[in-house]
Amino acid sequence: MHESNQVLSLKEQLQPTAAFNLLNNTKDLDCLTKNIDESEHIAASVQGQIDNDDITVILTNKHIFFLSHGLLGNPHCDDVEIADLKNLNYSTGLAFTKIEFCNGSTTTILNAIKKEDGVQFITELNHAITNIENDRIIANKVNQTANAKFVQDELDRLTRLHDHGIINDIDFNNEKANLLFTQS
Repeated sequence: MHESNQVLSLKEQLQPTAAFNLLNNTKDLDCLTKNIDESEHIAASVQGQIDNDDITVILTNKHIFFLSHGLLGNPHCDDVEIADLKNLNYSTGLAFTKIEFCNGSTTTILNAIKKEDGVQFITELNHAITNIENDRIIANKVNQTANAKFVQDELDRLTRLHDHGIINDIDFNNEKANLLFTQS
């Protein structure tokens, strides 16, 4: 059977993570390929328990995916966008780590994670959160710069029209005030 490029890419990305046991599970891989966008990259994974169900949690650069199995063993995938995380708590004991993800409306508690996997997962998650926040800050700065350039270009245009007598003082001042008011 020929595997798609996306499945091969997922297998390659899962290999070094704690979810490497999914590599030969076709149902799990199919479920993941339906949920993980091709532009996403797997950063880490952990296995633990939510309400006594065994769960595999996969962290990408955009989402946290919770892969579980129903009564018939069919995989089910839920996700939380990292940008939607409102709170993240974790504690690490001698052998296990516990992580609480809160996205405002729901808090998900993941227990019984092997300590070394949990520490790596939290490190990668904090890195992803930082990257998303940095991307948001950069996007805001780009928008502010674009808005400032637009305002300056419009002011220059109005000044030229005024200097050439195409618009009078009243129109110039009204247009200038309107421009500055709508951009604030």
